Amino acid sequence: MIIGVLSGFSQEIAMRSIYGKNLHLIGLSVGSRRHFEDMCQAIAEHQLRPVIDTTLPFESVPDGLRRMESGAHQGKICVDFGG
Repeated sequence: MIIGVLSGFSQEIAMRSIYGKNLHLIGLSVGSRRHFEDMCQAIAEHQLRPVIDTTLPFESVPDGLRRMESGAHQGKICVDFGG
């Protein structure tokens, strides 16, 4: 997964690896820094809080992934790194 384009828009791609593994490439645009700042301000002003389904210790990440895959959760599945 690549998030952001810090190194520019031109990259070499190993097409043989992509075809050999039957991979899919999907582009995603999430908006500007200004959009992010506006969103953060709105979250703070309206005191929005995420819905937390489960908080698991790091050792239980596989359980959390299975829960997410099953679709049984309602809200975020959080990992507590114990720090």
